[in-house]
Amino acid sequence: MNENEIAEARRIRREISAEFDHDISAMIRYYRSFQNELKRTEKYHFEESTPKDLVNPERSSVDQIVAK
Repeated sequence: MNENEIAEARRIRREISAEFDHDISAMIRYYRSFQNELKRTEKYHFEESTPKDLVNPERSSVDQIVAK
């Protein structure tokens, strides 16, 4: 990626964050919902793996972030 592409990606990331008033829990709920919609279409394949270094292996790292 060149610097212009990186700047554009960061700009878009800030816009998305602002849409959710910078509330990470709200963003995670939105992206989970969106991911579930994409899964239902069966147009895309999603890997269901989780990192091995989770603090609590019973919950995903995203669950741990939301739970805070």
